[in-house]
Amino acid sequence: MKTGRATFEAYFPETGQLKYEENRQACGAKLKLDDAIEFIQYAETKILDDHWSPDAVCGSATLHEQFEGKPVCTKTLYTYIELGYIGVKNIDLPMKVRLNTKKRRIRVNKRVLGRSIEERPEAVEDRTEFGHWEIDTVIGKKSQLELINR
Repeated sequence: MKTGRATFEAYFPETGQLKYEENRQACGAKLKLDDAIEFIQYAETKILDDHWSPDAVCGSATLHEQFEGKPVCTKTLYTYIELGYIGVKNIDLPMKVRLNTKKRRIRVNKRVLGRSIEERPEAVEDRTEFGHWEIDTVIGKKSQLELINR
């Protein structure tokens, strides 16, 4: 039975955005927690009970080859601590708590070398008056010397 209707394709931005967000969730490196659960438990006990640093735990495990495969690296271990994926907290790491974070310095005596180009009047944008030129059309001393030497 023919209905006389034609098929057509249409784009729905909401559907596209949802699909994009679904795909974005699957991006990035996968967690190694399930694969290295023995190492994570070992790291938790060494850090909490023996007061080792995460770097010492990773170095010891790599040096003595205690675990099958490659254990989690130091940076990954610090990331898991930061995100709260394992039982160790930042307060349990004495050096991390002791270090001062870098503060942004605001310059008090910053040089002001004239008015900013953003502060120019709106009449300049029209370029109807003579004398309002763009900077690349101005020929300076160095440019004149180059023209003479040619």
